[in-house]
Amino acid sequence: MVLIILIFSVAVICAGYYGAYHFGKRFLRENKGQKIVSREFVIFFAVAIPAFFLFVYFMMREPDYITAAIDQLHANEYIEYKVGDFNSYTYFKDKMPKDPANEAIFRIGLNGDGITLYLTCTMKKVNNNWKLVAIKQDSMGNNKQ
Repeated sequence: MVLIILIFSVAVICAGYYGAYHFGKRFLRENKGQKIVSREFVIFFAVAIPAFFLFVYFMMREPDYITAAIDQLHANEYIEYKVGDFNSYTYFKDKMPKDPANEAIFRIGLNGDGITLYLTCTMKKVNNNWKLVAIKQDSMGNNKQ
């Protein structure tokens, strides 16, 4: 995913520079032409940069139930006892429920200091808010090298 975003951003930047230079090189010899070309750059980047950030936001956005689960797992005493304050987490986006109506069951790995805790979490939607209702420990691994 990061590679796709990187390739996309480099392609947009190169296309912008090439396009502006190709269409504006005859104007570069005059002061008036240089102002026109610099204005084209400003207009291009004023459109391209927000479009790029929107693209990245929608591609990297997590489902609402994952965001709520992470917040609630940080405050969970069981997780605090097992892992401590975990500093990262992993999950398989392909195996996540796409658009759950009421309940979402998913697997997640919490990476703490030297330990990875693998869980199956159950989230339920209550009044348009996701609540963590069940945590089942699948396994625990030592990630010290």
